Amino acid sequence: MRAFVCIILLGLLSGCETFGERITDEQLAGIDKVGVVSIIDDQIAYNYVGVTVFNNENNLYPFPNLDIDNYVTSTMTSALSRVNPRVRVAPVDVDFATYRGAYKNEEAIAALDITQFSRLFAAKAQEMALKYVIVASRDSVQFDQAPVSVNGFGLRKHVANDNVGAFVLIKFELIDLATQKVLAKARVFERDANSEFAWLEPFADNNAAFKVSMKDYIYEAIEGWTKSVSSTLLMSQKDHQLCASKVYSNGFEIDVVTYTTQQAVLEQRYEYIRNKIINEEADPKEALPPYETRFKATEDKVIECLAQLAE
Repeated sequence: MRAFVCIILLGLLSGCETFGERITDEQLAGIDKVGVVSIIDDQIAYNYVGVTVFNNENNLYPFPNLDIDNYVTSTMTSALSRVNPRVRVAPVDVDFATYRGAYKNEEAIAALDITQFSRLFAAKAQEMALKYVIVASRDSVQFDQAPVSVNGFGLRKHVANDNVGAFVLIKFELIDLATQKVLAKARVFERDANSEFAWLEPFADNNAAFKVSMKDYIYEAIEGWTKSVSSTLLMSQKDHQLCASKVYSNGFEIDVVTYTTQQAVLEQRYEYIRNKIINEEADPKEALPPYETRFKATEDKVIECLAQLAE
């Protein structure tokens, strides 16, 4: 359960290193431009867990008009530019067919190989004068107690119950192309064990309303994790501390107590959500505190402050 709470609070407090590796100010000092490329592709996964391993299935189906790579690239370009306006962020348009070979498992589109990706990307990097790139790829995780991983985005069904799970798993890695070293990494990690979606396979057999709802779910998941991902990958901790100190010094009230540091507010928020999930067994989406809207508005002011520092 602690690991799950860490996933929910990724980017809010320390202690969740397995789901992110933050860029350092020392590393940022050498970066003035970074490319953003997405190689996820518009194929939705249907993951079925049967009675035995011989009954398990993992099928990919085309998702027409999803346009996930363009959405990820444009959304992240905008978010990254906000958290660190000192770095020029350049969206990179690529053909997925060219980069499918960067995955160790091409058929399942799973497990990106950084060395192979860097080789395939070399010409584009030279064309755009890129020394650094952030690449978005499909991520994999064990969905539940069954030792069967899900990958990318899609639906999950287990023979033992009627629940239909839904997931969006995307990995972002900031790569130094000269050394092929990953400097920072972060994830979109959305996992709903009992979603609102029905299981009808193949995907093409679902009606238009279902497909619209599925697309909305995928886009909203990505949008919901954008701030955490962009902050982990490109935000200067020195600048962030300066802006957070400035904004929160005005005071943030929780239950008639006024807190004047971001860390104190984050700790209160963490404990509230943790208590809701663990002690009250609340759904994570229903576990946010009553001051969440005010908290997000305050955090937006911190981001606005970062833009002013670059002026």
